[in-house]
Order: sequence, then structure tokens, then C-alpha cells
Amino acid sequence: MAVKRDYGSFAKASTRLIAPQVEQLGYRPWYGGGFGREKAGWIEGFFLQQSQWGSGDFCVNLGIHVPGLEDLWALDREERVFGLLIAWRLSEGATEHSGDRWYHAKNQEQLADSLKDVSATLAKNDEWFRQFRYFSDVVEQYRHRSGLPCDPSGDLPAVGALNYGLLLLLADAKQDAARWLRFTRELLSRPMYWDAKARTFSHEPAIGRKLMKPSKDDELRRRVIDSALARAES
Repeated sequence: MAVKRDYGSFAKASTRLIAPQVEQLGYRPWYGGGFGREKAGWIEGFFLQQSQWGSGDFCVNLGIHVPGLEDLWALDREERVFGLLIAWRLSEGATEHSGDRWYHAKNQEQLADSLKDVSATLAKNDEWFRQFRYFSDVVEQYRHRSGLPCDPSGDLPAVGALNYGLLLLLADAKQDAARWLRFTRELLSRPMYWDAKARTFSHEPAIGRKLMKPSKDDELRRRVIDSALARAES
């Protein structure tokens, strides 16, 4: 059973302890409990995530944050969140595909020792960030990692297609952005079905699949598309 966590105390203590250690690596405190290094259109960053089981353990999520993408989604001026568009969890070897590590933090002393290990491991992962030399690298890596084709077609995940269209807009590729945004708008107009047995969504009807009603998230996505399309077509 999950245990309620004291995020506030953990965030304050961990930020105070780790900030001086990662400053020499170029990271500075960002909003939402994250730390980042500012680039031309994106942030190289990380944040700590506590275990839901109340053990005090935590892991480190790191990757790429795109503030401009968040701004395009923030039509209702909601509180900003340091969300990683391309992300992985820090591991012992500081490589993307070698699993993750959970650090212990049952008390202040254990937290301090764990954060020293985190800082030392973070110093090893600069090679991963070097693949993002330009904002176009961020855009292409997102497309590749999301399994999106070069051209919009088929039964694609709406959020992934929408984010890619928004990234193209931020990259000033307005014509391509408009194609993806129009495609995503058409995608959202299709009926959505839920397969309880497979626990998957699909736009294709089939025996056992339940027709879903449009959600508030769907409405927000349509508004985001309309706002972005107006910008892309201007």
C-alpha cells in the first residue's frame, strides 16, 4: 500500500543539500523542484522523485525540458511543472539503458550521503547530453523516441503527434508544424475505443471495445491545436 509522502520537507532538504554540489556542473535550481542548464530552446535537467512506499528512497530523473512547449500547453495559466520531454533515470554507470538506481534517505545523514553519490554520478552523464547540439536534435530525437513516422499518417498517439507538431512550430518549421497539427486535429475527431482486456485505446471499433466520451483533456488538446495552428498559419 502506498504511503503519503512529505514532498515539501524532502524537496527543501534535498535542494539545499544538492544545489552547491551540482553548481560546479552548471546546474541551477529551476521551478518545480528541478535543476537545469539552459540551452538555446531547451533545458538539460534533472529532478528527484521519492518512492511512493514511504521508505524515504528516491530516484533521479534526468533529460530534456522544453519551456516553450510548456508555454504552448498553458492556455489556462496553470502552475508550471518541470517536466522532462525526453527522460531516463540515473543509473550507477550514468548511461541511459543500464537501468536505474534508488537512493536511500531515511534520515538527514543518509540523504546527504546519497546526494553526494548523485552529484558524482551526474558528472558522468555529460556525454549523453552532447547528442543535443541544436534544437532540431531535440525535435528529431522526440520523433524517433515516440515512434512517429516522418509524415503524419495512420493511427498514432494523439499526444505524441501533437507534441511533435508543437516542437516543429518552436523550431520555426511552420509548414511541417501545420501539417502535423491538422493531422492531430483530425485524429482527435475520430471515435476512441477502450479495450478493457488489452488495456489499450484505439480509434478502430471491435468486439469488446467500449466507445469513450471526449474528456476535458481532449478539449484542452483541441484548444492547444487551434492556438498553435493560428500561430503556424500567420
